[in-house]
Amino acid sequence: MIKGRSEDPIIISEIQKFLESNKDKAFTEEEIIGHLYPDHIAWPGDTIAFSGAMLILVYAGKIE
Repeated sequence: MIKGRSEDPIIISEIQKFLESNKDKAFTEEEIIGHLYPDHIAWPGDTIAFSGAMLILVYAGKIE
């Protein structure tokens, strides 16, 4: 884990929970980030952490 990025495991977990509870649907990145950050989707930190989490999940074969 990179120092200062301790939120990544939480975001990864939240993304996985959201997708697991909606297995019968497909979502865009905008829809997923909107679910995670419904009030603050324009914050750069939201999108940076989200993008990193998505890359980890793709690399791990958890999402396409």
